[in-house]
Amino acid sequence: MSFGLPLERYKSNDRAEYTAGGAAVSAGMPVEVFSGLVGVAINDIPANGTDEVDITGRFRAKSKAAQAWAVGQVVGWDASEGEFTSEGDDQDFVVGKAVAAKPADAAYGVILLNA
Repeated sequence: MSFGLPLERYKSNDRAEYTAGGAAVSAGMPVEVFSGLVGVAINDIPANGTDEVDITGRFRAKSKAAQAWAVGQVVGWDASEGEFTSEGDDQDFVVGKAVAAKPADAAYGVILLNA
């Protein structure tokens, strides 16, 4: 299965309002709502625009190449690469934890947001 978004929603119940800064946010992109709370844009949000973001749920996430994740492993967003990673030094912010083991040859893993 192929798709173009870094994150694809599996199941989500809770949302929060988020105002983009000077740069637009594309649907499916993770954002730091405030320190310690991450959201995923549901729709494209224009620069300085406001919309809701998902703050809970399981998401299929595009991972760094050749990286395996263990269940419960902390996963973060690497904005420079546009990918999710379990390597702490490459994380701009923590997104959640892996809820399924991801082999190194898999392009996507499943994470629980804000876990």
